[in-house]
Amino acid sequence: MRLWPLAALAVIGGLAFGMVITAGPDPGAVPTTDEVAARMMSPFCPGLTLEECPSDQASRLRGEINQMVLRGDTNEQIDRWIVDNFGEVALARPDGTLAWVAPPLAVLAGLFVIMLVLRRRQPPGQARTPIDEATSQLTPEEERVFDKDFGNFRRGSE
Repeated sequence: MRLWPLAALAVIGGLAFGMVITAGPDPGAVPTTDEVAARMMSPFCPGLTLEECPSDQASRLRGEINQMVLRGDTNEQIDRWIVDNFGEVALARPDGTLAWVAPPLAVLAGLFVIMLVLRRRQPPGQARTPIDEATSQLTPEEERVFDKDFGNFRRGSE
């Protein structure tokens, strides 16, 4: 079974998804307040988006954003205002392309490992037992002693 086409599809799909996500919203469109709050990190609640932050300051900031939306400000204008007032870090976007390239590469690496494991598996009719593995590394003299001792063991356990 060839996994390369599946792996290539996963990588290409992941990269395409990453490019779509990093492109962000349509710069000329007027967003909703919820859309802006979902893509903005809260300056008041570290690690939370503005949408998730329960503080009073966050509520007031959502109100300011709502006024911009009602005024008809576009995504580009609102994002510029956010960056001017809170810095680039306030836009909940990963830094650089590596953040979007790493997951598809991890999927590719995982598929490669699976492919290697499947290749090393023995065909169903040719499975080897642990004893076969152990005795295949013995010298002829060691094999003769092993066969004798193993025969004594089997007779004693019956």
